[in-house]
Amino acid sequence: MYTEGIGVEASEQKAQRYFRMASQQHILEECEFGSQAGQYADQFYLGWMYEHGIYVEKDAEKAAELYKLAADQGFELALEKVSEL
Repeated sequence: MYTEGIGVEASEQKAQRYFRMASQQHILEECEFGSQAGQYADQFYLGWMYEHGIYVEKDAEKAAELYKLAADQGFELALEKVSEL
């Protein structure tokens, strides 16, 4: 959210701080598990990671696929991303 300025003022410094904290808590594995279980927020955030190459190799096609899964469940941020892509 801080990287993109979504709902907060963009701050690369704060974004990096939270990325470090998340990596220490195995957030990628949790998002992967949640996305497979149909959790729209995890689908969105995993899509965001693929879009930006955070913790994973950048993959726009995979990002779009995950955004669409979340958008199909009515997740507003994912609907915006699908329309952007």
